[in-house]
Amino acid sequence: KKPYRIKLDNATAILGLAKAKDWVLLANHQDYTFMTNAVALKIGNQLGLPYTNSLIAVDVTINGVYQGIYNLTEQIEVKQERINVGDDGVLLELDDYFDEDYKFKSKLYKLPVNIKAPDIESDEQFEAIKEDFEELERLIYNDKFPENNYGNYFNKQQFVNYLIVNNLVNNTEINYPKSVYLHKTKSGKYTMGPIWD
Repeated sequence: KKPYRIKLDNATAILGLAKAKDWVLLANHQDYTFMTNAVALKIGNQLGLPYTNSLIAVDVTINGVYQGIYNLTEQIEVKQERINVGDDGVLLELDDYFDEDYKFKSKLYKLPVNIKAPDIESDEQFEAIKEDFEELERLIYNDKFPENNYGNYFNKQQFVNYLIVNNLVNNTEINYPKSVYLHKTKSGKYTMGPIWD
């Protein structure tokens, strides 16, 4: 059972969700209850985690062949109606698939950082994003952590909320990492999320 990404010709509201061209059908491949993603996103919404997706359970049939129960949700992307970090913000994914065009292993923890947005236009832009992330990493790695100013770079409360969601649904992918997203506006703090499958 594989997930599907759907790209429409025109932005369309599907089942009451906001208009968009890009959608995802999550496969619930390892979840025999078909509820874990729905519970995680519901908790994320209740905790106020930014940009938490909506999710609708759907039965999928392709060419007359029943494929199973899927979760319809928004594609994770930087847009005003999705992850609104502005033109100068960033969306990073920590994922050991390490498969984006622009990516780096962080200096101290060797984290696999994939740059999902913005679209990189120069080496200088890439290096600036890398250096900014590694400044946060240096503060966390520092002997004085957590008694230093890392909170000036990182949204601590949303990290707590992010951990609550992952612990309640027993999502251990943060340990690998897989599909672990962080975002920030140009002048803002790194914030965990959006949460994903």
